[in-house]
Amino acid sequence: MAPSTLGTFLRGFTFGHVRQLGRVTEELLRRAWQVGAGPGDGLMTIDINSTICEVCGYQKQGATFGYTKVRGLHPLLATRADTGEVLHLRMRKGSANTGRGAARFVREVIGRVRRAGATGPLTLRADSGFWSKHVVKACRDHGVDYSITVNQNK
Repeated sequence: MAPSTLGTFLRGFTFGHVRQLGRVTEELLRRAWQVGAGPGDGLMTIDINSTICEVCGYQKQGATFGYTKVRGLHPLLATRADTGEVLHLRMRKGSANTGRGAARFVREVIGRVRRAGATGPLTLRADSGFWSKHVVKACRDHGVDYSITVNQNK
């Protein structure tokens, strides 16, 4: 097959397809936790962060220069602190601010882990890029404790 065949296939995906894939990964998480990999009723800490994924080439959809001066994408990532297990991922364009879409992302990851079987207390841990009243409200609305670094400035 030609090297571009995979790219052609992936470009055919719509937002609806991406949401369907998200449901599949949630179901896989639920099944894994159902057989004993999950936290059950124990305490679970969720770390959220963003990262820069550098890309090569000039025609990558969404790849732009951000604050790092690197052409790339800027996804949000939620992981389980004790195992490093990826709980949720949201791709974003490279120039997205760290906190862009964070409140919705927090609501999605909390819902996802609750539906997967996490019944115990949850704590969200994040750096100062996620400090906003909207993220705090999302945590409070769902009864989740939080630890978010805050910038010290005037």
